[in-house]
Amino acid sequence: MSAPLAIECRNVEAGYGNRTVLRGVDWRVEEGSICGLLGPNGAGKSTLFRVVTGLCPFRKGEVRLFGWPIRGLPAKDRSRLVGVVPQDMAVTVPFSVRHFVLLGRTASLGRWRGPGRRDWQAVEEALAWTDGQDLADRPVTELSGGERQRVAVAMVLAQNPRLILLDEPTSHLDIQHQVELLQIIRRINRERRTTIVLISHDLNLIANFCPRVVLMDHGRIVADGPPTDVLNEERLHTVYHCAIRIRQDPEGGSLTLFPIL
Repeated sequence: MSAPLAIECRNVEAGYGNRTVLRGVDWRVEEGSICGLLGPNGAGKSTLFRVVTGLCPFRKGEVRLFGWPIRGLPAKDRSRLVGVVPQDMAVTVPFSVRHFVLLGRTASLGRWRGPGRRDWQAVEEALAWTDGQDLADRPVTELSGGERQRVAVAMVLAQNPRLILLDEPTSHLDIQHQVELLQIIRRINRERRTTIVLISHDLNLIANFCPRVVLMDHGRIVADGPPTDVLNEERLHTVYHCAIRIRQDPEGGSLTLFPIL
């Protein structure tokens, strides 16, 4: 028996104005899984995220979140199902970290109701999950890049979503903070059974963090499966238009991908 689906896209076409970006996309993500999206700039990865969140209406096809058709699903209900961690947070107001994470509870608050005990409890739990308790009283504007990304994940966790989408979550981080953030994301997936989908241009990160990889090009999915099946030198050369070598560790099985200069 197959696992329930967090995301189901059938023959989806979407774009902006007269420009079509996604063409006939069929994509399914099982609930509780981790999936990575790869592809060159303009391949359609971010547009696919926007379709899933309801921010980019699709012209053809069908999209479902946890079985519910996304068309007609109120924004408040979508925000309870899906949380998005952006590539970087542009924050200019010096909120404390605790109050910034509280913004993740917006969809759960009534129009005229302030945060209650459950909301503050969700904030503290989110900070604990992301090892952010020591940051709680600091202004967000004073945080480092790695700290800001942990706080962004905490804000999304405070929503208590069933699906988290991450767009280039490690692009501005050094290797230590990359590892710390990915360990947090993996723990959220394993212990909370939260479905994780992330976009990255880092081939090595996707290859060794994601059990399933989806490779996109020109608005279509060109390969979908385990990293060792999807990432081969000929296919990557076709998609990225440069020569890429792949080496697999004979003991641990990890992949190393590097361009030939």
